[in-house]
Amino acid sequence: MLPGRTLHRLAARFCSERSLERIVEPAIADLQKEWSGGDRASRRARALLAGYAAIVKVMAICAVSVSVPSDDEWNALGRTLVWSVALVIATTALLMLAPLYEFHSAISGWYAVTMLVPQAVPLAIPIGVGLGIAFGLRAQHTVNTAKLMLLAAMAASVLSFGILAWAMPAGNQAFRENVVRELGATTLECTFAEVPKGYNEMSLTELRHEIAHFSAEGEPRRAREYAHHLHLRISLAVATLALGVLMLAAPVNHRGLRGLLALVACFVYWALIFVGESAYRQGYVTPPTAAWLPNVVLIAAAIVIASSRSSRPGSSPAPAR
Repeated sequence: MLPGRTLHRLAARFCSERSLERIVEPAIADLQKEWSGGDRASRRARALLAGYAAIVKVMAICAVSVSVPSDDEWNALGRTLVWSVALVIATTALLMLAPLYEFHSAISGWYAVTMLVPQAVPLAIPIGVGLGIAFGLRAQHTVNTAKLMLLAAMAASVLSFGILAWAMPAGNQAFRENVVRELGATTLECTFAEVPKGYNEMSLTELRHEIAHFSAEGEPRRAREYAHHLHLRISLAVATLALGVLMLAAPVNHRGLRGLLALVACFVYWALIFVGESAYRQGYVTPPTAAWLPNVVLIAAAIVIASSRSSRPGSSPAPAR
């Protein structure tokens, strides 16, 4: 079978009719010609890699090029934004309930409550955006709408990264110090100035420092532990984009079923975090692989779904010239 069919179906999801006919299909035809004309496996492999790289580059350019939204697209984007913001706020509040209940005796005033916000928001953003896309967008949305939503998901991921990198460690440590101050040093057997930092209270720079320190001290197990938390924090920032890509690719029309799919995807993501952690602790995978496993699985699932659906029914790659 000639290569390029899957790429053609994927390109149809990102590129306009004009780009598909004038750029992508001729590139696929050239790829097929070079691949079929190769008399050696090495030459075929080089032609395949070069052709795929060129087509993927074109798809990337198409993916980030958006046109001015129409009125219908503006309405769809507005609905999605309202749903996403409302669900992020609601999810943040729900995630804060557990620590508020556990440490209610050590929390006095709104200042202590706000310290919990940075640890809840990065988890609430991917859930809220995923559900927002499920409820705000129809399954048969335009390619331009999908591009705009992907750009919005990327912006949300950048915001999430900023919170995870700086705001969450500072907020967590401030909350821990507040608990010590309110409950008393005699109860917790430590003083306010000696509250140790855990993994989630360290900045990314501090985590990298600990990795280098334990690696130099000949303690690779501790170094891998810190490496896992470092990559997991960065991976969580990308979760919004991964869930967004999956929801945009989902071929489900019913709003309730799309919401259920978003919840299932969030649950699967969370379960894969623990699967990856267990796998790396048993030595099956490296800490970075374990941390990025949920994103890889969700994006791979989205690619499989998108490649099985073509926005041009009956279309097929251009034949080799």
